[in-house]
Amino acid sequence: MHPLFLVNRNRERNREHTPYRSHLFIAFSLLLLFCTQACAQKSFETDPYASKMKIKSDEAKLLQNLRVRARPGPLETPVGKKNEVQSDASPDAGSIPSSAARSQAKPPVDIEGKASSVKLLDSASSSRMVDDSVAVMPHEGKYSISATASGNLKKAILVNEKGLLLVSPKGAVPSFCSSATYLAFLVTLADLQKEKRLKLTKEDLEKLLYARQPDGVGVWGRWNANGPGTARLFQALELGENFTEIEDARRGDFLKIWWSDEVGSKEHGHSVVYLGTRTDEKGVQQLSFWSSNIPSGYGNKEIPLTKAKHLLFSRLINPQNLDRLSKLAPRDQYLVSMSSKSVTFDDVLKELGIPKK
Repeated sequence: MHPLFLVNRNRERNREHTPYRSHLFIAFSLLLLFCTQACAQKSFETDPYASKMKIKSDEAKLLQNLRVRARPGPLETPVGKKNEVQSDASPDAGSIPSSAARSQAKPPVDIEGKASSVKLLDSASSSRMVDDSVAVMPHEGKYSISATASGNLKKAILVNEKGLLLVSPKGAVPSFCSSATYLAFLVTLADLQKEKRLKLTKEDLEKLLYARQPDGVGVWGRWNANGPGTARLFQALELGENFTEIEDARRGDFLKIWWSDEVGSKEHGHSVVYLGTRTDEKGVQQLSFWSSNIPSGYGNKEIPLTKAKHLLFSRLINPQNLDRLSKLAPRDQYLVSMSSKSVTFDDVLKELGIPKK
């Protein structure tokens, strides 16, 4: 056979196999690329940064739940924090008295520094903001002082890496009275920060986090304490005004109710947000408030005003003074003592610098 014929024949065979070789090369290249990417990936469980990823996941959930609006439901039978008071429910909170002038509480005793000369909020706008915060709270969800309620409260409050306070009331169920009012307080602060009307450091905001602090310790420990917990916090940081006259109250003021003369270790009290008063068809004056109440949880309540033995209002006016938290004493010994002793309501007024009626 002629040699030239053999060369041409081999060239034709090579042309026939060339497409198949190209396909094999492409397939091999894709397989190699897939294997390289698969080996480079880390599983969430084995990633050493998994804890940070989890924090960002929790933050995303808080952002998703943030400001979910759920108006409080109809008024129900009233109850206190530790004891239960029954009365007929009624449909409305009624009219709200106008605010009058009142004396200022005495200066704080456990921080350094002076009060701000400029108020961030006036009395009316302050109360409206707290009232708006109540509007985004969940409805019902059951009342409980269990570990579940405590754990969910902790998860509902977060300070992110950018120093933003994120509050998700929707996740804080079940709940109890002081947890409900504390969340309303924090939602108000978060709104002010979002509107760039409140500037606090990340360190200051982290002092607001819930960590099961005992009574009288830190911010939550003061808020949750027996006796005048919230009022002592307002006094120490000069956050606003404390007073007792219901004629001076505005819808949205924080309110501590005592059901008896016992103040301290044996007290029966309730932490609430004041809604107003009205006179019912029988001529009985009714007191309306919002809180977490037995047994339903978040919601409005109404009681005959005579059922409340003592009232102590706290109005937020100077939230910017939370920048003093770094100077706040770790413990308020007066509130710490409330867990083991009893005092009179007159003693409370004296401690707060509020004149007797």
